[in-house]
Amino acid sequence: MFQDNYLVKETQIHSITIKITITSNSKQCLCPKCNTPSFKIHSTYIIKVADLPISTFKTTLYIISRKFFCTNQE
Repeated sequence: MFQDNYLVKETQIHSITIKITITSNSKQCLCPKCNTPSFKIHSTYIIKVADLPISTFKTTLYIISRKFFCTNQE
């Protein structure tokens, strides 16, 4: 369902809503400026995405993602 580097952490169904939480399991990331691989995690953050309803349920996707430090000395 999701890319290989994301896992479904939790699914909650309430009276009119479905909440799906996924988390990143990436061990590294390439720096967008210098393209150096980084393994040092800086922090995590949550992105909330409202999606189209599933049947009659309002759907919200929570993505727990990671930020990495660039280890390039330049």
